[in-house]
This record gives sequence, C-alpha cells and structure tokens, in this order.
Amino acid sequence: MTGPGARPPRRVLLCPDSWGGFASAAEIARHMAGALHDLHLEPALLPLADGGEGTAQVLGAPESGRRVRVGTPRGPRILRARHLPEGSAFLESALALGDGRAHRPEDRAPHTASSQGLGAWLAAEGRFHEGPLVVGLGGSATSDGGVGLAQGLGLAVLDGAGRPLPHRGDSLLRAARIQGAPPDLRGRVTAWADVRTPLAEAARVYGPQKGLGSEELPAWTAALVRWGEALRRWRADQGLPDLDPTLRGGGAAGGVGFALAALLDAPLLEGAIAVAEAQGLDAAIARAELVITGEGRLDHTSLAGKVVGHVVGRARALGRPCWALVGSSRLAPEAARAAGLERVLTCPELPDPRAALEGGLVRLREALRTPCPSPGGAPGGRRSP
Repeated sequence: MTGPGARPPRRVLLCPDSWGGFASAAEIARHMAGALHDLHLEPALLPLADGGEGTAQVLGAPESGRRVRVGTPRGPRILRARHLPEGSAFLESALALGDGRAHRPEDRAPHTASSQGLGAWLAAEGRFHEGPLVVGLGGSATSDGGVGLAQGLGLAVLDGAGRPLPHRGDSLLRAARIQGAPPDLRGRVTAWADVRTPLAEAARVYGPQKGLGSEELPAWTAALVRWGEALRRWRADQGLPDLDPTLRGGGAAGGVGFALAALLDAPLLEGAIAVAEAQGLDAAIARAELVITGEGRLDHTSLAGKVVGHVVGRARALGRPCWALVGSSRLAPEAARAAGLERVLTCPELPDPRAALEGGLVRLREALRTPCPSPGGAPGGRRSP
C-alpha cells in the first residue's frame, strides 16, 4: 500500500467516530461504504465511540449479543451488545446531561446544568437492577464537578455555613462539605471516560465550549480544586483510602469522572479502549488489509484517548496500514505520520457539511484507486493534512 505497483487492498475496515453532532459513527461508516461500492472492495463496518456522544448507538449496532439495558431521556430500552456482561445497564452522559456542544450559544447553560440526573439514574438502577452499571462520560453540558451527581445519589452538598445547595451547576462555586452516604454500589459501577483530563483542568479545557466565559474560568477552576478536596475529606470520614486529585479522566463530563471515583469507587477506563474491546476491534483489524478511521476534526487531542488515536495504535500494533477521513485537520503532517497515519484525507471547506462530506468521499475513492506515494501523502500530489 505504500509504493508504486502495490496491490490495492480488498478487505477494508471502516471504523470512524461520530462527526461532532453532524453524523453518527454508523452514518459515516455507511457513507464511506456507499462511496466505495463499485471499487470491488470488501468493506467491513465497525463504528466506534469513546464513551461520549454516540456510544449507546454504537453499542446497539450488533445484531446479536447479550441483553443490555440502556438509559435514555425517554426511559430505558433494551439492546444487544457483544462483549458487555449479560444484564448490564449503560447510560451515556451526553444523553442524560444534555449536549455540551449545543449549536446555539444561548442553549449553553453551565450555571444551571446539573449532573443530578445521572446520580438519580444510578440510585434507581441500583435499587431495581442487579447487574453491572456502566456510565459513558463525555459530551455533557455540565461543569459542576459532580456536585449534582452526589445530590442525585442522596447525599447533601452544603455550603460553608452548612446550608444545602440547590441542584444547579453553579452550586459548585459554593460547595464546601458533603453529608451522608450514597447507595451501596461499590464494585458495580464502571465509567468510560472520553478524555484523560484531570478534575482541576475540566473548566479551563472544556468550560468555554459549554458556555463559561473566559473571566469565569479561574473561579470555576478554583471551585473544582476545593470540591475535589471536599470529596477526599468525605472519603477520609468514611474510612476510605485517599484518591489522587490528578486522577486521569477525573475531568470527564465536567468533573463527574472524579466524583464517580470518589463516591462509588468507580474505575475510570479510557472509553475509546473500552468501546473498541466491546466491539471486537482487534479481530476486525486482523481480518483487514487497510483500516480507515475518522472524525469531524483531527487535532492533537485525537491521539490522546480518542477513537482515532486508539485505532491508529492498534492498527500499527497489528501491522495494518491506517488512513483517516476527517472533516478538517489541525494536526501537523509530521505528527500524523509519527502516530502511524499513512494518509489523512480532509473534506473540502464548504458551507454545507453534507456537500463537504461528499467531497471528502470523492477524495477517498481517488486515493483507493491509486497507490499511496508515501506515508502521509494525499491524492493528487497534495500533502495532508
């Protein structure tokens, strides 16, 4: 695949992430397959996610598997997933706690958005459901550090004067102490985090896209640090071991990751790895001659705990070439090549995203019809990204 005269691949694995609210991973994979239908290829579709937006849909894609309950804003539904334990319950925080990347700025409300609904779901599932509970963390509209989560689990979060705080996102700014104990869910809850960010960095890194102003970030960051200390004091009062305040993934879903670990001893797993294992990614890569992944925007964060980075790493480990079709790229060509991406194909810059995607699919077709001149090369002699 990397030199003149190389035999074009036949077995191609299409394993993209979703494209930021524009199209689901399954839709992107179907578009890719449709664009390649007359190239005499054997495409296999394996849409992926990282624990955030679209994870529940990806887990529901297999036609056979074990029964899993999925919580949604309209109530639970049953799907079948291949590698989750029988009888698991799964909740995607992006569904339960709103969309943190709302298209209109006026729809972003970090001061009122609370993670209380997630805590209430866990408490209810803990009472009526006996199986494992899995929470997908990412894409939420909340930045409350999990204050609402604690309240939804039945704990009281108090201010410095000992007064209970309301179920609002900005209660984080006054949270000083925690009273009570959550339902006994230890050993049953696992979290799939879509980022590696620690708790203290959650507001600075993700607050602006959720509606926090730049002038508010120092206060919210300081509040997250104080809240982390309050959670650690609560653990000490409960006779539980201390928790590292820099815990990887603690900043997922606006800090809910750290709160889940502190209150319920929930392990924080990298969502991209967990979903890939649930979907059988390694076996699919081993059957393929070429792996094509992708997402809406490729940048340095794509290689740090996200779908694209994990797919590239697994393809390299299994000796398979890997390409990416992306909406746009801010990743330096050298970084793409160093990560193991032989080609990064971007979509044309057009105002209509569907037209842009069609243009990207045309570039993908052209690339598959011609040998790759060198790792990192792009169709038509253009270097990409």
